[in-house]
Formats: sequence, C-alpha cells, structure tokens
Amino acid sequence: MKTRPKVLLILVLITALVAPAVPFFANGTGERITNGSFEEGFAPNGVANGWQSFHNGGAANYGWYDETWAPCVADGKHAQLIEINTIGLAASEADRYAGIFQTVAVVKGAQYQFSFRGMVRSTEGSTSASAHGYRIQWGVDYNGGNDWKTVANWTDVNFPEYPRLAPGAMQTYSAIITASSERLTIFLRAWKKWGTAQKEGDFDVDMVSLVGATPADVTPPKVTLTVPPFPQVGKPVQICVKAANDVGITELKIYDDGTVLCSWSWPVGPLMVEKCCTWTPATAGAHTIKAEAKDASGKVTAVTQAVTVGAVAEYLKNGNFEGGFGPDGIGLYWKGFNNGGLAHYTYYDETWAPVIWDGKHAQLMQIDTLGMAASEFDRYMGIYQTVSGLTPGASYVLTIHGLMRTTEGGAEPSGYGYRVQWGADYAGGTDWKVVDKWIDLGWNKEYPRLAPGAQETYTTVITAPSDKLTLFIRAWKKWPTGQREFDIDLDGLSLTGFK
Repeated sequence: MKTRPKVLLILVLITALVAPAVPFFANGTGERITNGSFEEGFAPNGVANGWQSFHNGGAANYGWYDETWAPCVADGKHAQLIEINTIGLAASEADRYAGIFQTVAVVKGAQYQFSFRGMVRSTEGSTSASAHGYRIQWGVDYNGGNDWKTVANWTDVNFPEYPRLAPGAMQTYSAIITASSERLTIFLRAWKKWGTAQKEGDFDVDMVSLVGATPADVTPPKVTLTVPPFPQVGKPVQICVKAANDVGITELKIYDDGTVLCSWSWPVGPLMVEKCCTWTPATAGAHTIKAEAKDASGKVTAVTQAVTVGAVAEYLKNGNFEGGFGPDGIGLYWKGFNNGGLAHYTYYDETWAPVIWDGKHAQLMQIDTLGMAASEFDRYMGIYQTVSGLTPGASYVLTIHGLMRTTEGGAEPSGYGYRVQWGADYAGGTDWKVVDKWIDLGWNKEYPRLAPGAQETYTTVITAPSDKLTLFIRAWKKWPTGQREFDIDLDGLSLTGFK
C-alpha cells in the first residue's frame, strides 16, 4: 500500500491519509476505496483490480494500462493510465470519454474526504496548445449505481497538460463528499474535448482515497462456490468463488481437504469479489472443497462442496493396434463395416513404419476400384467399437491419428474425393447407418500411395449422455471413379476421461 504524504490534504482529516491505509472500525473512521494505490494488481484488460471501466465509443481508441513509468506514478510503483487516442483515424468526434469507477459502502449523512493525484499528458503538450482539450473530471452516483451517464454533476479538477513524453509534476485534488445513502460510486473520467484526429491524451491517476465513517457490519459475508463437475486426477480445473458483504471482503481462501489452494487479501476490502483458482487434483476419490471469506470486521463465512475426483481412464481397447488383429485384418476388439456396391473393401495389419503413428502396427483400411471402369458415388468402410462404464454428463477426449494415401496423390487432383469421418451411437448401437451426424476430421492432406508424409491428428471432446457409446470411424470415397485406390491408416485411437 502506498504512503500518502501530508501535503495531500489541506481541508480535513490530514492524519487519516498519512498512513498507508486506515483500518476498518465499525462506526469509526476508515478508508473506503479498494486498491486506490493501484499497488494491488491489474486485470488483463488493464483496469486496476477493484475498479471497473467505461467509455462512450465512437471514433476513438480507448486503453487502460498499468502505469509503471516513475514520473507518472505519485507513490509506489503503479498508477492507473487511461488513454484516449485518435491515431490512425482521419477524423474523430468531440467529447470522447473514458474512465474508471468503484462502488463503496458508506454511512448515510456522513462526510468523506475524497482525494487523488494525477497528471494529463497530450500530443499537443499544453492546455494552450490543445485549447484545454484534455481534462480529468470526477462525479458521484449517490445511490451506488454503475452507469456513468446518469451522473448529474461532473467536476473538473483543472490539471495542466504536459507533453506525452515529457511529464511534469503530479497534481493533487481534494474535496468533501456527503453521503446521501448507504452506497456511493466514485467515477473518474478522462475527457478529450475536440474531434481532432491523430492525437493522444494520456491520463494518469494515483492515490485515490475516500476516508470517513465506516458502516456497521450487519451480516456476515455471502459466499457462493462453483466447482466444475467430474474433475480428474492431474487435469487442471478452475474453482470459482464469489463473496459479498456490507463493509468489504478482506480475505478469501479456497481449500481442498483442509489444504489451502489459493488465498487473497485486501487492505481495504471490496464489497464484492469474484476469484478463480486453478486446482489440479492429485488423488482420486472424495474431496471437500471449501471457500472461506472474512469481512472487514472479522466475520467469517465458509461454504463447502463435496466432489468426487475421477481417475483418467482409457476406454478404447487396442486403440494403438499393438494388441493384435483378427483373420479379417481388423484390430482385435474392433469390428468392420462397408456399404458394398462397385468397390473392393479390405482391412490389413499395417506394419509399414512410415505410416505408423506409434509402435509397430496400425489399422489399414483400403477402398479400391481397381479393374473397374467405373464405380458408384459415396463408398464407405470403417471400424467401430462399443465402450461402457462412462459417466453420464462427463466429458471424454477423443483422439485419432492417421494419414490418407491415394492414387491421385493430392486433395486437389482428387477433387477432395477422399475423407475420414467419425460418428457415435450414444445408445451403444452397432449399426453405422443409423448414426445421424458424421463429423469430418478436417484432414486435407492426401499423399501418393507409396510416398506417405506426416501423420495428422484429430482431437475433440465428447460429452457422454449415457454410460455407453459406440464409436464409428469411416473412410469415404466420394466419386465413382474406376482404377483408384484409397488407403487410410489409423493409429493411436484414444477415448480418455473420467472414471
């Protein structure tokens, strides 16, 4: 937390701002702004934690940044930078706004000392050159609303402008605010007045403070915990928690069976926080996830959720085809299908190293029309396997490796005439013709039959609606061409997930 110099306040409560943060005392005096020092981090969008942003769009670019350039930081190592620019625009519009805001709990009728430090920098480099074209203003919603457009009165803090790359002194502003309800929202906004193009205004704010009476802590924190279903050993998942309170959340922790997974703390607690924690379960079985929130007066609320962590299991048998083949050339535990007609269909134990993903074997499927003057459209052949023991609602990862080899030796010469697809019967049926949705693997590389290239990989996630399914993988020869051969090698087939 930043140390605030005594020079900041010339009205009242000078000693309240000298300390890094005024602690919470119910019905006493305390700091009401969370992360007003901007030393407690920033969100990925560049807005400081505990704050939210706004702008009015139009022909301008808006940015929020963690300001770390020392001349633009009043205290500590960070400030909030707000940028409005029209770089790259032929024209703009007048009155472009961008800003930040925060809602805090207050005591109705009490007075609060509001203060902050800041600086304005611009392409023009001075208020005279820009015709006072870049301003910082502040406003209040005395009911705690979050719509900056409803603020009735905006106050200009009358900061000077400096050149963008030659900053001057940080300026100080202070005022008294009287609360008219139990919530109020502080808005700070940057204002680019004129519709000038190819200009930039940079607005730094730091050491934002609102000191005054702290409200009574009426109720303990409200906490909600969200844990994704079906977590698996070794697979990271996000556990999320929301906590809210009348006076502010100062600590938040997430536990797995009593071990702290993540923890956060705030010198001045926000009224509402939402945090997510990455959890990678180390063991299968029953776990208890707990979220615990403490408010500014020390009240604690804990919520728990019982979770079953599953092992990561492989559901396909002989998906690597190292477990042997039947007399029909189909890998053990798999079965074949085709739609007949004017074509030949053959299965083989593939042992040619250039077309094997891993190990010494793969499944080769061949559709050919050799010795035929013509064939028929849409000739199919494939393999399938039924798996059981799935958990309804759980997600499973399907992975397929393989490559296509054809007489034509390329997708364009063949008119993309050879494809590989997969489908599923989620009731565990074995008739490939009833599958209502076939999904193309997106493999567009066809190699010459005797000159194979790199293997292709397909991965997707399947959500199981029941405890079993039948996986079908099929080769598709689209066109009725004679004297053609389509060889598809499959290997490394996998369906893994919760068990």
